[in-house]
Amino acid sequence: MDKLLQIKNLSVKLGEKQVVKNLSLDIKIGEVVALVGESGSGKSTLARTIMGFEKNFKGEIFFKNRRIDMLSDREYSKIRGKKIAMVFQNSMNAFNPTIRTGSQIEEPLYIHTEEKKKSVFEKVYSALGKLNLDKKRAYSSFPHELSGGMKQRAAFAMGSICDPEILILDEVTTAIDVVNFRTIITSVRERKKNSSVLLITHNIDLARTLADRVAVIKNGVLIEEGKNILNAPLHPYTKLLVSSELTISCKRKKIKIPLYSKTDRESYGCPFAPNCFDVMKICMEEIGYEKKINDRIIRCWKYHPDYLRRKDFE
Repeated sequence: MDKLLQIKNLSVKLGEKQVVKNLSLDIKIGEVVALVGESGSGKSTLARTIMGFEKNFKGEIFFKNRRIDMLSDREYSKIRGKKIAMVFQNSMNAFNPTIRTGSQIEEPLYIHTEEKKKSVFEKVYSALGKLNLDKKRAYSSFPHELSGGMKQRAAFAMGSICDPEILILDEVTTAIDVVNFRTIITSVRERKKNSSVLLITHNIDLARTLADRVAVIKNGVLIEEGKNILNAPLHPYTKLLVSSELTISCKRKKIKIPLYSKTDRESYGCPFAPNCFDVMKICMEEIGYEKKINDRIIRCWKYHPDYLRRKDFE
């Protein structure tokens, strides 16, 4: 399967803080990749960098084997929304409060295509209908006149209206009820036929349901990546994430979470070192050893060939 998007050794700073650290990831044609991690782990910053909004970074980003991270703002605007599009986490910020919602959803079509007004209108109306929205109301209303769930679905319509080859979804199901949650899931699955999806979420069940492959990120470090990692996690942090998932069963193994300061967090090599019961001295100093196991990649010193001789790492 051909690689549509390639991220190589990407590090991103926000001010003086290193938010993404030497991260590499690729997305293949027709693939849904879920980027999973807790809030503040760098997921949205990575997405904004792919979209060309963050400039303080090192590394390379390729789209269809073309390097795009060096493009000017003018050149980037030609692919943003058309080839690569994003649905943002806060749907209210996606819309101009002074312009009717329908007009804003139409805008990418007018910018990137030569479709006539009638064709644009029909395409937007159809997109709104597929998302279980009252088409007339959603089209003619101002953003503040729509509920949070309606705005989120309208934002999804706007992000996907040009049928981009890569659609980045940043926590798109946060403000949506169960019925419309399923509508979004159906829309994402349908998109696999023609494009790829980067699904950013902290919802383990959503990632397990939709993704072909999952990448787990912790404090800007990609620590485990593969096809079945949520059902059979290997990294201690991935195990913690999966164990924290809410279930009907009351039987749950209690996991102790040590407390640590911000200074401590940023000084560790492995971002999970303060919480790990298998922590060694080398974990404090270096990011985990990278090991390929079947169809997954894991970064953890437990998987170093000499791990059983722990004295070599202490």
